Amino acid sequence: MILSYRNQGATRAYGLNGIILPGLTYKYLYNLIFNIMATSNFGRSWSEAYNLTPPIPHLFKRVYPKRWLRVHSLPKAKRYPENETEWAILLERQKSIIIDLLSEDQCLFLVIGQYFHRGNPLPFFPEPSLSDLSFTKLSAFRLEVFDENDQDLMYQPFFASTDRAFLINDKLLKDIANDEFRVFLVSFERCLLIAPYDGGVDIIFKDEITKEHYKTQYKDWLSNRADGL
Repeated sequence: MILSYRNQGATRAYGLNGIILPGLTYKYLYNLIFNIMATSNFGRSWSEAYNLTPPIPHLFKRVYPKRWLRVHSLPKAKRYPENETEWAILLERQKSIIIDLLSEDQCLFLVIGQYFHRGNPLPFFPEPSLSDLSFTKLSAFRLEVFDENDQDLMYQPFFASTDRAFLINDKLLKDIANDEFRVFLVSFERCLLIAPYDGGVDIIFKDEITKEHYKTQYKDWLSNRADGL
């Protein structure tokens, strides 16, 4: 079951899959995320910009559905390229998104994470295409707080500062497209999350108006499904 919220007058109440739990309040979740994240400048910026979710990418769409947009890397939502022509399409689309949304001199963060069972943390070794970055470890999150099916499962995020030039590297984008690993990008300046994956890019914009603008711009790269997947 997924943690969600709804407005109740002037307050926000939280529940699981839409079932309101009186004891689980906005203040509780905010404090949970803030206390874990407040150990770094990145963490404090995250808590201010995204206080409804920890930096765990599979939660973004569920927490910010009206600001979410999925762009597919290949025509007809094909997941994996099979030839050089399809690779060229994938790289062109993903680079276009990064260049459109992020400025050249902007301070950006790349976040990667590891899943592990409680009490058995794993050593972190950056992938070769990320080896030029200097990562900082954040505190780990207990995933059962957000989904009761994830008993004893932890998520350990790491972040590194970077820039747009690093992100449009063919090797990096191909590794992500082949599902070698998952990362997401953060611009606090533009209140923007970009999470490429094997199949496309999930984007959380600063507001619904901005999302609708880019939905029009990328209309030929979107799904025909009503749910946008």
